[in-house]
Amino acid sequence: MTEGPTSPPEGYRLRNPNEEAGRRYEEEVEHETDLGADFEENELHAAGQTCTRCGRPIAPGADVRRTASGGYQHEVCPA
Repeated sequence: MTEGPTSPPEGYRLRNPNEEAGRRYEEEVEHETDLGADFEENELHAAGQTCTRCGRPIAPGADVRRTASGGYQHEVCPA
């Protein structure tokens, strides 16, 4: 680093308060990450429910999605 009128003294480290807060936050939430989680297996099951889009019953094992209104619809709705 070159010395100049705006350079900090040799050996001085500028600290950003947001940097320190970010480091603490990362340490706090690091344990919340589950590296063994397989998000593909996080499927929603709604056997016996009625599809809000087409009105047909949802079969066991069918891929479904939750709607904003709280109902269920086929992942690939036949309607």
